[in-house]
Amino acid sequence: MAIVTCPECGKKDVSDSAKTCPNCGYDIKSYCDKIRTKQEQQIILDSISLPEKPIKKKPSFFQWLFILSWALLILPISIFSVIKTIFIDKETIPLSFAVEIVLYCLVFLGLSIFTYYCIVISDYKKKMKEYNDAMRNPEQYKTIQMTKLYAQYKTQSQMIQAANNNQLFCPKCGSRV
Repeated sequence: MAIVTCPECGKKDVSDSAKTCPNCGYDIKSYCDKIRTKQEQQIILDSISLPEKPIKKKPSFFQWLFILSWALLILPISIFSVIKTIFIDKETIPLSFAVEIVLYCLVFLGLSIFTYYCIVISDYKKKMKEYNDAMRNPEQYKTIQMTKLYAQYKTQSQMIQAANNNQLFCPKCGSRV
C-alpha cells in the first residue's frame, strides 16, 4: 500500500488501494492499476533481447541414422524384388509387381527425405524468419514478445493469487474452475 498524488485534483495523501479520491472522486484504483500494468510491461520489455542469427544445423548422428536406415532398408528390398522377378520368378510374378515394390520403396525413401526436411530445414527457416522480422522492426518484435510474456505473467499471477485465496484457475486461460 502506497500513498500517491491524485492526478485530477493534486491531493497528495491518497492511498493507492482506495477506490476513489476522497477530495474529488477520481477513480484512483483504476489509475494505479494502469500505472502498475505499464511498469510491469516496461520491466518485461526491458528484459527482452533480439534473437541471435540462427546457425544452420547439420543433422545429428541419430537423424542421419534414421534417414540412412530407411535407405538401407529400402534399397536392398527393391533390388532383391526386381532381381527375383526378372530372373527367378518370370512366370509366377509379373513384372508390374516388381515395379510396384520399387515405387513403394521410393515413396518410403521420399518419406525419409521429407523427415529430414521437417527436422532440420523447416526449423532453421522458422528461426531465420523470426530473426529477419526482428531485425527489420525491433520495436514491433519486442512489443509482440512483451505481449506474450505479459499474458503468461498475468496468468501466473492470477494463479498465485487464487492459490492464496484458495480458488482454482485454469492454467491455460486463467478462468475460474
